[in-house]
Amino acid sequence: MRDRHIGGRLRSRAHGGHSRERQLVRALRRGRGVSRGSASVLAVGLVGVSGLLVAATGAVGYAVATRVALDAAADAAALAAADALAGFVADEPCAVARRAASLNGARLAECDTDGAIVDVVVDTAVMGFHVSSRARAGPADG
Repeated sequence: MRDRHIGGRLRSRAHGGHSRERQLVRALRRGRGVSRGSASVLAVGLVGVSGLLVAATGAVGYAVATRVALDAAADAAALAAADALAGFVADEPCAVARRAASLNGARLAECDTDGAIVDVVVDTAVMGFHVSSRARAGPADG
């Protein structure tokens, strides 16, 4: 198509008299730039990132709470085994520790006795990761 001059300006008939370049120049002169609608995209992105941060915080909180519960299960298993070693419970110390760990949602992985001292390791899976905790119990020195 042929361009023509109207009022001292060059207008193209192919674009109805308004070229894309002219629209960009006008937008820049008005101070809006060429990013019309970018606030919506930015808002959606911020909401998505916020959602991911909330989910990650929840996952970390769950992992920490599970670790604390696992530490408690290890302590309970060690104390139960120490009671059996001391004669307060009529069963083998490691069997008592296994039951105590199971009641607390953990699995007894190791149980070692050395005199009146018992060492236990309990474990569990948290979000697909293997987590373990160790505890020791026995008579107080003194």
